[in-house]
Amino acid sequence: MKILKRKDKLQKTITVRVPEALKAELDKLRERAVAAGFDLGATLRESLASTVRQIRSEMDALETKRSPRSVDLSADGIDHSLTTAARHKPT
Repeated sequence: MKILKRKDKLQKTITVRVPEALKAELDKLRERAVAAGFDLGATLRESLASTVRQIRSEMDALETKRSPRSVDLSADGIDHSLTTAARHKPT
């Protein structure tokens, strides 16, 4: 089992607008984390990845509930679309 981990190869940047107070708090936390030897960015990336998975799961569930279901018109071996039309024969 390898103990050493390679540094993440970060290739893309996203921009998220947050309230000024939250930005200030993140800046303070980053300074404290760096001073303590931690990588706040890695923690935020893990948290964001987890949130993305949760959002995807919730959206998939919503789409499943809203998707049109095929209606089986055949019940008890009878195709009701045909029997309904047959009932209304012109006289």
